[in-house]
Amino acid sequence: MKKLTKALMAGSVAAATALAPVAQAHEHHGGADARIRMLEEQLQLLKQELADLKAHSQMHHEKVMELEEWKEQAGAGGAAGESMIFFRGGYARAMSDRAKDVLPSTDSSAAKGQNGFYVGAGFEHTLSRDLFGMTEGTILEGTDLLGEVMFEYKRFARGSGLLTDSDQGVVVTQLAPTKTAETSTVTQFTLTAAPKIKFMRGSMIRPWIIPVGLGIHVISPPSDGVTVLNPGLVFGAGADVDVFKNVVIGADFRYHVTPGNDSSLNGVEDTDTDGLTAGGYVGFKF
Repeated sequence: MKKLTKALMAGSVAAATALAPVAQAHEHHGGADARIRMLEEQLQLLKQELADLKAHSQMHHEKVMELEEWKEQAGAGGAAGESMIFFRGGYARAMSDRAKDVLPSTDSSAAKGQNGFYVGAGFEHTLSRDLFGMTEGTILEGTDLLGEVMFEYKRFARGSGLLTDSDQGVVVTQLAPTKTAETSTVTQFTLTAAPKIKFMRGSMIRPWIIPVGLGIHVISPPSDGVTVLNPGLVFGAGADVDVFKNVVIGADFRYHVTPGNDSSLNGVEDTDTDGLTAGGYVGFKF
């Protein structure tokens, strides 16, 4: 009996000893599964965070694109863009001389001068890109609308002569009862404000036109009507050439029309102030 009891006890111990590694292995396997599940959960969280980050980045990109589009639209519809100040000079011609005016007198060489020179300066500013969006997506894309204010001084001739009473005796008698020598310089000051359409934005050469603008002309000597101011229209065309950073050179042609010629006294012909200029300029963008 004792031997049987000892045998049973020995068997129990042996069985327990044999099953212990199995239990430990089972516990170890359960812990590994838990860690795997934890890693999977963390991986899912990382994936979710990456997806959220990607969505946020996409939203940010879309917002930036919206802002860029809004900026372009604002540029197309309102004041935006570069400005330039420029200095001009070149050839000037009056379409009619002053030979029939009292000042300068008919005998004066200045009265017969129609050719001269001009110097001036101006300022332009971009008002709209793509003409308020009208040329966007067309063959004229890159066409801008600018506003220009410009002034110029024109000198045509200088000479001396005698006041005569051959053509306008009444007026001359009042101004100078006796014939006296006079020296005069025929000049003109012009102030203009005009829209300017400039093509080919971004290219080295940019042609432009002035479809029509307002011009104010001041003449010297005064007309026979003793007036010096005459309004009119201006048309023009030219081209800019970018040469170095913000430095621009160019050439232009402008024609001035004064539909209502400068007024004068009754019986005396009007003073014609129509004319043209052709020359070059140097501009500085800012």
